[in-house]
Amino acid sequence: MLNVAAQNLTQQVIPLRLPASIALEYIGAAVRAGRIVRPSVIYLDTAHTYPETVLEMRAAWSLLAPGGFLTGDDFTHYFPPVQQSVNEFARWRRPNLRHSLPEP
Repeated sequence: MLNVAAQNLTQQVIPLRLPASIALEYIGAAVRAGRIVRPSVIYLDTAHTYPETVLEMRAAWSLLAPGGFLTGDDFTHYFPPVQQSVNEFARWRRPNLRHSLPEP
């Protein structure tokens, strides 16, 4: 967070040190109240559990501005619930998806 302040980006980047579900509720309330615009990018550091991760991904997706990006990390064999959630989310977004990401 210090790097955001040091680069004077506090109007563009809102780092939240909160569990993802709480941070997403906060962002949603701020968007609905008109205090901030819908984000164009959300970096989601999830709970790393299933189904919480897929629920967090869906909540984040609903907050994005049209054409926005949802990104995250830990899509590795060390976190099978993250892989499962990303694959489920991808199938939810694209029901006709023929290829999915590798399952754990």
